[in-house]
Amino acid sequence: MIDEPFQATTRRAWLKAASAGLTLPALALAAPARSAAPADPIQSALEALVRRGMAPGISLSVREAGRTTTYTAGLANIECEAPLREDSVFRIGSITKQFTAAAILRLKDQGALSLTDSVAKFIPRLPSGGGLTIDRLLTHTSGLEVDEHAQEHPGDHIVYGCPDGTEDPLEHLETSATIRFGGPPGTAFRYSNLGFAILARIVEVASSKTYAAFLQDELTGPLGLARTAEDDSFEVVPGRVAGYEPMFLQARFQNAAFLNLKPLQGAASLRSTGPDLCLWHEALLAGRVLRPETLQLMLTPTRLKDGALAVDELCATGRVCHYGAGLELSREEGGPRYIGHGGQVPGFAVVQLTQRSPFRSVVLLMNNGGGFANAGVFAAEPWGLALRVLHKTPI
Repeated sequence: MIDEPFQATTRRAWLKAASAGLTLPALALAAPARSAAPADPIQSALEALVRRGMAPGISLSVREAGRTTTYTAGLANIECEAPLREDSVFRIGSITKQFTAAAILRLKDQGALSLTDSVAKFIPRLPSGGGLTIDRLLTHTSGLEVDEHAQEHPGDHIVYGCPDGTEDPLEHLETSATIRFGGPPGTAFRYSNLGFAILARIVEVASSKTYAAFLQDELTGPLGLARTAEDDSFEVVPGRVAGYEPMFLQARFQNAAFLNLKPLQGAASLRSTGPDLCLWHEALLAGRVLRPETLQLMLTPTRLKDGALAVDELCATGRVCHYGAGLELSREEGGPRYIGHGGQVPGFAVVQLTQRSPFRSVVLLMNNGGGFANAGVFAAEPWGLALRVLHKTPI
């Protein structure tokens, strides 16, 4: 049994490298780390990580007892030598999925859909959509092929985004002959960005609003999450952080590709801040978003058709975990004590870990995506810091 929280990053490369014990050489930064409170152990730990080249900048927010404290170290933009601020805006990768899940469940509460509805009810042109149901998409048990191995099928573009334009995330799939399945629905846990892109489209059809507008009207707006929104590459966003990737052989950073995230809509397309994400989990767990019985669907470990609990083996602490609807759940008798999720897109990496009772949420954001092939060499140590802060263990 696992008695501590854990968090999955978005991709296998992180975990393989982290479990191998690899470390990243110190990378040269363009300016020294910002030092707001050097005597504080959390602040000192962040500054040490920046000095060692874990990222140009790192932000860590902690919320408990109705108060949020945010620590920052390093730079939001190397070229401008601009320091991170408490309200600096990051791309949050797969943390987007819990917002998409909450949107679907809110539509359920409003009577606009049922979780057992076929996807074909909302997207008739989607091949094989008749065999997919909403509940299986929410829990990564739909049978859709795992995205990382999707290089040769039409959903490939949904994993990585595209450099420019506003490509429809499902356009290729709707005009292709079939969707590739890795197995029958309900028989295994297969993490799928594609599944959440399909859910985002269902939100739009069921609500007659764009995905971004529904989130604003029903979730982020009412909750006062002013810095949380779907990220538009062309929009001027005050305080938006620049993303970087490491140049390992040269021990320095380079600009990350600033991808259009439209193809990742619903899966990894949002931007936010540490304080906003803390407030999000507080509101979600306090029942301000969903009905109590509907919230419980997010917090209940998923079972497969044979009755076995679905297991996610890609958690950042190297341990397996359960999965609810858009949330990863710790494995404990009597239900999960911790919830969370991680995220990574080019230039950015983030993890959120939240203790349910008493409430305590920790959000760590970095503007180093690490590259899809190499991110695991630095993921373990910052993620370990987030775990220690959550547990209030020595840093």
